[in-house]
Amino acid sequence: MTQVCRAQKANAAPKGAVMPDMQTPQDMVKVFAETQKNMMELNRSRLAALEEVRTLRERVSELDTKVKELEQDAYDGRRPSYNAAAPPLHDEPGAYVPQDPPHGQGGPSIQLVYQSGWNRVFMHCNIDGKGWTELPGMELQNGQDPGVGRVIVLWGSRVEFVMTNAEGSWDTPDPYSGGKRNYVIEAPGRYHLKSGRLQQLS
Repeated sequence: MTQVCRAQKANAAPKGAVMPDMQTPQDMVKVFAETQKNMMELNRSRLAALEEVRTLRERVSELDTKVKELEQDAYDGRRPSYNAAAPPLHDEPGAYVPQDPPHGQGGPSIQLVYQSGWNRVFMHCNIDGKGWTELPGMELQNGQDPGVGRVIVLWGSRVEFVMTNAEGSWDTPDPYSGGKRNYVIEAPGRYHLKSGRLQQLS
């Protein structure tokens, strides 16, 4: 007796097999939307990072400029210059206009030699606690010898002072040291001031 075998369809799944899930158009739209959202978040993060880098570069550039200005001031033999008038550095009221000692009478004196690159130099000072001079102060005179600097003689035993060119620039002790805000000479004698260094001459 001849057996007849029925051919099965090549693509037919065996009975009981489970076909894999197929993505519907709605699922594909969701995946695309999620991917697009992630890309937008990534772009926002990149833009924020770039903005932060730009800000840091600007800050570094500003600091470089400030360093160059300070280096130039040091090279010129001057303290840092400021474009605004210095605020009052003292509390004593009133003003004192120093006078020469009476004719024929001596007294303690302070002589200061000052060197800077300014065309004109003034000393805003307080002698023996009698009060501060009117701004810009007393103008220093040229020394007898070229290159010596500007010279001023004060009649007194103690003076507190700052220097200015009367154009908005001031010479005070290092403003970044946290120390004294004004120069101080505590005894009569001859002194020299240059580039923030105050020393007594022999």
